[in-house]
Amino acid sequence: MKDTNIFDAIIMLTKAIKNTPKTKNKNISYYSAFDGYKFGNLKYILNQLLRQYDIPQDRIFISEEALNYWNSITNDDITKFNYTDKFTLKTPLNEIYKGANKSPQTLDKPIEAGRKIEFRKVFHEEHIIPVDNIIKMLLALDENDLTYNNVKKILDNIYICKMLKSENTTLSHKRPNDVIEIVDTIYASKNINIVNWENIKKRLCN
Repeated sequence: MKDTNIFDAIIMLTKAIKNTPKTKNKNISYYSAFDGYKFGNLKYILNQLLRQYDIPQDRIFISEEALNYWNSITNDDITKFNYTDKFTLKTPLNEIYKGANKSPQTLDKPIEAGRKIEFRKVFHEEHIIPVDNIIKMLLALDENDLTYNNVKKILDNIYICKMLKSENTTLSHKRPNDVIEIVDTIYASKNINIVNWENIKKRLCN
C-alpha cells in the first residue's frame, strides 16, 4: 500500500470541496457522498488541518506590544509558547480572556506570581494571511495542479504573528494575500508593529 502523506489529505479535501455536489441547510454546506451519505462543512475540516501546520520559526513574528507585555509578566521565552502552552507568571495578573470573547475578564482575585497560565488567555497567534485565503488559493488550482510542490508553495504563504488578544480584536479578516502589504497597511493602521520588521521585510523581499 502506498504511503500516505499529510499533503494527500490536503489534496483529497480540496478535490472533494471542488468537485462534490453540495446542498445548504441552515447555513451549513453538506457534501454528497456515496449512496446517500452526506458530510457537512468540509472547508472547516480543511481549515482545522491547515491550522495544525508546524510553521517554521522564521515565519513567526511578534508584535512589539505583545513582547513588551510578555517581558513584564514572565521570564519565559515567548518563542517557545503558543495556544494552550502554560507559562509562569512573575507578577500577578488581573485580567484574562476567555474563549472568543473580545473583552477581557477582570478577575475577582488576581492570578498570583509563580502560577502558570495558558498562552491564549492573554495572547493570540494571528494568521497574517487568513486561513480562508489559503483555502481559496488551494481551490483556485486546477485538479491536475494539486501536486505536493504546488501545495507546498501555497503553505509557504502561512505566517503567524504573536500579538495581544486586544490587538487581534481590532483586525478584520478581509485581506490581500501579501504579508508585507498586510503588515505595512492593515497592521500599521491599527498601530500593530512587528519586532524587527524592517529586517524581516528585507529578508522577505530577497
